[in-house]
Amino acid sequence: YNYTCQVFKDKGGNEFLVLQDHESMQVLAYTLKDQKLNKKITLVREGPNGLGRAIGVTVKDWNEIYIPSIVEKKLFMM
Repeated sequence: YNYTCQVFKDKGGNEFLVLQDHESMQVLAYTLKDQKLNKKITLVREGPNGLGRAIGVTVKDWNEIYIPSIVEKKLFMM
């Protein structure tokens, strides 16, 4: 597997394990309390809004998710 991960706590105190799957270009968020998939975000690799090769994920809140790209040498905010 090719993942990067982060533990994130939202404003309500809920904790999530957030994984970025490099192969499927998805960000997956699992609630730690019940270990169930809570959110799935599919990223775009190519095209005008493409990230290229995303190499991580940082969640500040659900409206502010940062993903760096090794190809574009940019930091994208989702």
